[in-house]
Amino acid sequence: MFRWLFQFLQRLLTVTALAVIAVGWVTALLVAGVSAWGVLSMHDHSEPSTPETREDVYNLPCDDAKRSTSYENFDLNRQRSALIQSNHPVDVYLGPWKLAVPWGYWNSRPFVRTLNCRHSLEALWIQYWIPSLDAPEREMIYVSNTDSPVEERRPAGRVCRSGNA
Repeated sequence: MFRWLFQFLQRLLTVTALAVIAVGWVTALLVAGVSAWGVLSMHDHSEPSTPETREDVYNLPCDDAKRSTSYENFDLNRQRSALIQSNHPVDVYLGPWKLAVPWGYWNSRPFVRTLNCRHSLEALWIQYWIPSLDAPEREMIYVSNTDSPVEERRPAGRVCRSGNA
């Protein structure tokens, strides 16, 4: 009687162990599949299938959600930023005032995906060239040498070494 009970319990333990192992493998494969799907679908926010136009960028919906700061997103932002004209107005709320600040003059320009979001600021930094007051081609905040910045579409400035202007 005990031998039969012992054999039954031993077989039950073996079947249970095999079931636990099988459930563990299925769970591991499911987790791996979901992770792989997440990695493969990360490119949903990268470069669009058709080239975007300036109007497409101007009409992007507000998307201020925290999104990946991957290189793909920075590259997409750079490509979209190149389509925005420097005089394109962006609504900025500075305290009680609503200002239409041209995109090119805004220092620390936000991501393009937030172009049509409500921008409420406590301080607004602007950047421009003296004496023409033109907007810089790109962000000046990221240029390490701000004493004599150089731009592609502008002639190089005159450097005065003697101290006389």
